Amino acid sequence: HSPDTAWRAAMVPTLERLAEAGELPRGDVATLADRVAVHRGQPQPYGTQFDVVEGRLVVAPVADLAGLDARRAAVG
Repeated sequence: HSPDTAWRAAMVPTLERLAEAGELPRGDVATLADRVAVHRGQPQPYGTQFDVVEGRLVVAPVADLAGLDARRAAVG
């Protein structure tokens, strides 16, 4: 929950390794990866982050939309 996006981004690879080892939920790491991407103005890999547009929730831009379901399935 740190407001330091650079620090959060630096932690993603470590947290991914921990998730692969079963120490953390993969979905939580995916959410963090998305949050970092969105805060950096980049498309998110897993589609967990939304914006409010005219009072409605709209998914923030997603990288490689065609591969979204496969990435989501890989993290449960």
